[in-house]
Amino acid sequence: MKANHWTMYSNEYTLLGGERSMADVEVCTKQFVTSILFRNPVRRLASNLRYLMVYYKHDLSAKALTANRTDGEAAFFRSYANANASFWERVAPGIINNYYIRALLGEAVWHEPLGSLNATHHLRAARLVLMQYDIVVPTESPKALASRLLAYGAGWPVSYTDVHDQGMKELQEWFHFDVTPYMPSDDDMSYLNSKQALDMELYELAVLIGQLDYLVYETAAAWNVVPWEGMPATIDPAGHEDDAARYWLSCGLMRGPRAAWSQGLVDGSLRQRPNATTPDGK
Repeated sequence: MKANHWTMYSNEYTLLGGERSMADVEVCTKQFVTSILFRNPVRRLASNLRYLMVYYKHDLSAKALTANRTDGEAAFFRSYANANASFWERVAPGIINNYYIRALLGEAVWHEPLGSLNATHHLRAARLVLMQYDIVVPTESPKALASRLLAYGAGWPVSYTDVHDQGMKELQEWFHFDVTPYMPSDDDMSYLNSKQALDMELYELAVLIGQLDYLVYETAAAWNVVPWEGMPATIDPAGHEDDAARYWLSCGLMRGPRAAWSQGLVDGSLRQRPNATTPDGK
């Protein structure tokens, strides 16, 4: 990270260290400020399914064209379109069943079979891991709360609430495909939602942590305490024309359509803040 001048690193898989046992999981080195965006697990599930199907349809079509075939879309509609709960449990058990607990407890727990997670061991351990994070942002929180958590927790006057551009609406427009008619039935979704019970309990803790941190930061703001000297109270991301400001706002929170939805990091997606705008050039 230092060699590439990155100021943030995003992990969309499991925490490190838990390849063999959840007891070995590590949030991160103490040199990092750690944060987690925690979405309501039921909403997260629906969003994940939409995301997967948009990409699967695109990938199946692209691979078919590469092989000079025209059956890519047909393969999608035969398999993923309107698939039932049982299908998704076989294809993506980690995503379908208590995703957050599995991700927080490491790769070994991620691959645990369906029905094996429990409140006594796994939920309890996941709560301990979650409480080690420096910044916990429940994404359904009001914009003012989420922005305050990131502004004071990470020192970013602009947060994902201001620059977010990778929502499902934009993704579907990018690929010219509305996945809504091809989601699982209401009955299947109700069944899958019921399997997020442990994650829902963990989410309650995430909301509480976010609210408590917000109270602390709001108190600090009321006394004119700022995360770093010279940090502006607000910034309009669209209001900056000079290169230095644009560079500074490229904090790596979202890739967005400009990155062509690539699977890897694109040049410039994670940037270092200009020395002139941050204390000690950090």
